[in-house]
Amino acid sequence: MLFGIGSFDYKSLGDSRTEANNPNLVPVYETQESMHPINTYTSDDYFALLDDNESMPVFGLLDIAVGRLPAANIGEARTLVNKIVNYETNPIVLKDWKNRLCFVADDGDNNLHFYDAEGVAITATQQDSSYNVEKVYLDAFQQVSTSGGERYPDAKNALLDILFKGSFIVNYLGHGGDDGWTQERIFTSSDINALTNIDKLPLFITATCSFGPHDDPTTVSAGELLLLNPNGGAISVLTTVRVVIASHNERLVRNTFNVIFDKKSNGQMPTTGEVLQFSKNNAAISPPVNSRKYALLGDPTMKLAYPRHNVKTTQINNQAITNQDTISALDLVTISGDIVDDNGAKVSNFNGTIYPTVFDKQDRLYTLGNDAGSFADDFFLRKKIIFKGQASVVNGSFSFSFVVPKDINYSLGYGKISYYAEDQSVIDAHGNYDGLIVGGSNPNPPIDNQGPEVLVYMNTEEFARGGITDNNPKLLVKLYDENGINTVGNSIGHDLTARVTTPKQDEELEYILNDFYESTKDDYTRGTVVYPLKDLEPGLHTVKVKAWDVFNNPGEGSTEFVVAESADMALAHVLNYPNPFTTSTNFQFEHNLPYQSLEVQVQIYTVSGRLVKTISHDISAEGNNGYRVDDIHWDGLDDYGDRIGKGVYIYKILVQAEGATENAKQSSEFQKLVILK
Repeated sequence: MLFGIGSFDYKSLGDSRTEANNPNLVPVYETQESMHPINTYTSDDYFALLDDNESMPVFGLLDIAVGRLPAANIGEARTLVNKIVNYETNPIVLKDWKNRLCFVADDGDNNLHFYDAEGVAITATQQDSSYNVEKVYLDAFQQVSTSGGERYPDAKNALLDILFKGSFIVNYLGHGGDDGWTQERIFTSSDINALTNIDKLPLFITATCSFGPHDDPTTVSAGELLLLNPNGGAISVLTTVRVVIASHNERLVRNTFNVIFDKKSNGQMPTTGEVLQFSKNNAAISPPVNSRKYALLGDPTMKLAYPRHNVKTTQINNQAITNQDTISALDLVTISGDIVDDNGAKVSNFNGTIYPTVFDKQDRLYTLGNDAGSFADDFFLRKKIIFKGQASVVNGSFSFSFVVPKDINYSLGYGKISYYAEDQSVIDAHGNYDGLIVGGSNPNPPIDNQGPEVLVYMNTEEFARGGITDNNPKLLVKLYDENGINTVGNSIGHDLTARVTTPKQDEELEYILNDFYESTKDDYTRGTVVYPLKDLEPGLHTVKVKAWDVFNNPGEGSTEFVVAESADMALAHVLNYPNPFTTSTNFQFEHNLPYQSLEVQVQIYTVSGRLVKTISHDISAEGNNGYRVDDIHWDGLDDYGDRIGKGVYIYKILVQAEGATENAKQSSEFQKLVILK
């Protein structure tokens, strides 16, 4: 592992540049060519060619794995280490995002990138069918003309939504550069800096030109930003440092996925460094100069977060599975199973939670032929969710129930049950069952004419109607229905939706929330939606959520919220509770600067203006993952430790971003409190 950034300007000969702003901590290998668009590149492979008569840039197989953490200073180094430690040890990361693979493909070029991505996706699912595939193929979305050129806003939102939900691996094939992907700007440096997926970090595999050059001291590339973002981004990036050839990229990426899911001879999964090492060696028959331009930005000794055990379905509706089991619309279904090891033996000491997702049959979708260099073609994707929830695992066994929505596809065909399980430590499991037939209808369903209950909040359940947020708040919806919520999305008008009315000429934005609903643990009648809203205009917004139960009865809920200017600190709902009080109270407020370090000061004054108490309270960026603060405690004593007399007092809450020197990053408000004896 090469821990530190290098520079092509290793003598600091560039104009107006010194060693201080031209870090060259761990040297990089540079080809002798510097101006040729194809033949110039940097490569850490130089350090891994250990046999006699091997030379750069072309010849030789990698004898060891090599990767680089491109830190330019101690702060960046700390960020990279913290992300790795969190990824490997924090139980919070144990969720079913680790079952998801995302494939992104550019448009144009006679469907080259589309076909390459499809081939790689098929390869990946053949390697391990426990993974669920998401596909963001640009040409399958509507292209929009803007003043800045052609854009794919729905494709961009789809990718950002997937990153919010989490993905084990994200693969992109297409055009790009050191500021992002595609001519249509589907994924840019600004998008990367805004990511907050710290507990759901994917491996990025980017087969695009120059996404991760890390030897230019004047530029921080998009590939580097994915690692350096302290609030999210990527755990590792397998990426390119210079211009590459598309036809050769597919071969290397396909080899990469073959290695990622292939256990080594010792039964262990490969490290990320070994993934690139073996992939490059296996692709040696292709022009090796193209492979040399791929680098691992990340720790080469780290393994991806592969689930350790497997999940086995044992019963459907209390009957042993037969691979011909059928579930129909409005059936009450019970699924049972076990956590098993690689030998199929039950792991009887596994106790925790399983996250099942039951899918309908695959859909046949089409590209649109948006560009002159594209044409319409089909592909398949399994997206329709019949049920997504949680259930308890006790002594290695689990069981969960749900009602099949009325809106399934009634034609008979194979669905899929996908599983992820964790035991609240660092041990997890995953698996799937693809012998489940979905179709038909229950001839004698129960009667249900009552729609679901819908409660709408922003960010947390403590949110008060009319509260304040920043311009990227999270929509939080709590739902209840005695038979469950419909999220299949097969029938027009029956999606779980949110409509947000903005201050911009009463503009209304609509969001489909089907993929973001999850039932409560061991209770299919209740569930939650958490959805990230993005780039909202300042001012008052109204959000209305409409849900349908599995019998297609509707229910609605709503709330209002105020988006403050994202650049300015703003406070709302400043209060203390209890008020009046006798011995102690807690100060509370809402703010609009999440994921930033905040300095809070509470000052209590007599009505004549004499300061009697000052309370200082710091909030770290890691602890500031919401918009509400409610834990600033006061014991009713003054600065000298004496009890303050009864009466009315004035208090001032001052909040500012850590290190802020301008008023835009601070805000204050006065309120009254009453002390009783």
